[in-house]
Amino acid sequence: MAVQPIHRLLVDFVGRDNRPGSVRDCAFDLLRWWRWLRVIQVEWDRATSAEVRDFALWLRAMTKRRTSARTHSAATAGTTNRVGQQGR
Repeated sequence: MAVQPIHRLLVDFVGRDNRPGSVRDCAFDLLRWWRWLRVIQVEWDRATSAEVRDFALWLRAMTKRRTSARTHSAATAGTTNRVGQQGR
C-alpha cells in the first residue's frame, strides 16, 4: 500500500534524475518520519516545526556511538589485508 504524499514526493525525486541510492535513502528517511508521526499520534498534514525538532533530537540521540577508537588508518580502508598471504 503506497502512502500517496510520499509516493508523489518520491516520483518527483526520481524525476529530477537523482541517483538510485539517494532515492532509497530519501525513501527510508520518509518512512522513519512517517513512523515517528504515527508513534506521537500526529497526522502528517498536521505536523509542525515542533514535531520536526523533536524528530531531529530523537535521531541525534539514536545515533550509534563508537565504543573504541579506529584501529586502522582511513587511508587503508577498503584495502585487502595481506596477512597470511606471504610466502605464496
